[in-house]
Amino acid sequence: MENNLKQIITDKGIKHGFLAKSVGVSDTAFSYWVNNHRQPSGVYIAKLCKVLWCTAEDIYDIRDVNAD
Repeated sequence: MENNLKQIITDKGIKHGFLAKSVGVSDTAFSYWVNNHRQPSGVYIAKLCKVLWCTAEDIYDIRDVNAD
């Protein structure tokens, strides 16, 4: 499953280095997430949501399958 981190970060104009430091990972690890080479664990998704003011649904474009 790919994430939308690159688009969210671009839309918000936040620097990768700031986000990596804010969630406590290296720039390299963060780059892997942004480029969809690896996915962040649940703990880091929660931290990203807090810093980016978004939800996990935004990051992974998850929609309620029961929604009308």
